[in-house]
Amino acid sequence: MTDEAQNMFEMGKKLLEQKNFTEALKAFANAKELEPSSPRYHTWYSYALIINKQFNEAIIEANTAIQIDQNYEDAFIQLADGYEKLKEFQKAIECYSQVIRINPLNCSAYENRGHIYQHQQDFDLAEKDFTRAIKIDPLNPSYYQSRSRIYYEIQNWENYYLDRIKYQEFTGIGKYSDDNEGENSIKIIDNHFHQSVYPHIKSAGEKIIDYWPNIFLVWDRIEKQRLVNGGSFDIQYGTIGQGYICLTDKSLRIFSLAVLSSKIKPPRSFFSFLSTEKFEVSKKDYSWTIPNQDIQGSQVYEDRYLKVEFVVIKTSSGIWSLNPYSEIHEVLIPIALNMARMGKFTDSEILKEQLNIESSEKNIFLTIKELSELHEKGIITDTEFEEKKKDLLNRI
Repeated sequence: MTDEAQNMFEMGKKLLEQKNFTEALKAFANAKELEPSSPRYHTWYSYALIINKQFNEAIIEANTAIQIDQNYEDAFIQLADGYEKLKEFQKAIECYSQVIRINPLNCSAYENRGHIYQHQQDFDLAEKDFTRAIKIDPLNPSYYQSRSRIYYEIQNWENYYLDRIKYQEFTGIGKYSDDNEGENSIKIIDNHFHQSVYPHIKSAGEKIIDYWPNIFLVWDRIEKQRLVNGGSFDIQYGTIGQGYICLTDKSLRIFSLAVLSSKIKPPRSFFSFLSTEKFEVSKKDYSWTIPNQDIQGSQVYEDRYLKVEFVVIKTSSGIWSLNPYSEIHEVLIPIALNMARMGKFTDSEILKEQLNIESSEKNIFLTIKELSELHEKGIITDTEFEEKKKDLLNRI
């Protein structure tokens, strides 16, 4: 490795950090010209070419690196990335698979291949790849996030939530809503949550399971019958508001915010003129904190009076009807609440169900890591390493 080539290489990396991609490309080109036998320089030049959207050239450089060293993992990663950018997904999968054959502990290869399988809607193979990455490196939050999206796609809601919890444990609380509509309402809710609620949740040592903004709420609801011309009709009334709910591993918190509720028009029916009883819009902030063990059940039903679908939450202290902003929340809220009611989010349950790593299988991966370190130090030969690695992997 020449000093001049190394200096050009280091310059290229600094230029990448500064997002000066054109000059970085020139620096890496100079490095690989000065030392054409280095697979590392060809690989980084390939990486810079991809950033500059020169995908065919990037593939050529990655292949050059592989010709120099057929076991150079990063070169196969760059080759896969180039093929992926050109939408040649099968070739990209083959490259990631080659990386895994070279190094079965390369989590990036599993994760990247999993994303391609997800794009192809092969959710079974995607889930297996993300799970394998988690087993090798159970402390990386991105693998849980990737797998949770697969569970979301296949509507495996319990595992979806368990992966979300693990992801949030590592990354902390963030902004939960991805909705573009209702942006002002969501900003109000997010500010209220982060300033007034999250500090209390954190100090109480609770873990956030989920957070659903822009909820239309009904509480203190009463239904009465009225007779009109010999017919019997239901008259309903109660209090309505708008806000959000937050579920933690220990409690359900419901909030109605006056600044949002003031924009709601009270629902009316043809028979509302028969009575002074009606739905009143909340004029002040309300909040309730309900321990999870007090949740008695949750289900979705269609309200013929208000002509919307509601999620009904029954607790020992009252009943709430919620109409979420997003239709998918009508599915998620009852599942999450019923999981909380059954204690599925306690630490022991999360540990048992989330990681689900057999100790013997985990030890195999750790042993391969140790063997790899011995191989890199030259303590064991290439042949010994490959034989021992193959034997260990066959036990999985």
